[in-house]
Amino acid sequence: MPWKIDAVFAPLERVLSRIDIDGTVDTAKGRPVFREDSRGGWYEVAEALQGIIDFHRIAAGRFGWGIDLAPLERLHRKLDLDSPLLENDLASARVCIDTLKRHATTLTLGQAKGLLRDAKIGWELEKITEATA
Repeated sequence: MPWKIDAVFAPLERVLSRIDIDGTVDTAKGRPVFREDSRGGWYEVAEALQGIIDFHRIAAGRFGWGIDLAPLERLHRKLDLDSPLLENDLASARVCIDTLKRHATTLTLGQAKGLLRDAKIGWELEKITEATA
């Protein structure tokens, strides 16, 4: 379902394009954000990136995908910490996104839903761990 894959990656790709064009991102409370048109809301870029990373890390382990998530992890870290981005950060993130999109086309809807469910479980466990620490 290419439109679902596009719905996941298009907002992030728009953020990267804007950084390329004028070096800026929208912010709210000092955090980089993007507008997701289909839901009409604003979302933190770093959190969205973490979700994409987690989803694909699980998928890579489950399906034996040989993918390198380091470029997205670096982009996530830099956006989260408000660190300067280099041209190479953006270029390598785009290559990584293209790879993830290609792999995502091989998933069935059931597989994708299962991966998302497992990622959500991980996020909830992380919240519980943080709350009890």
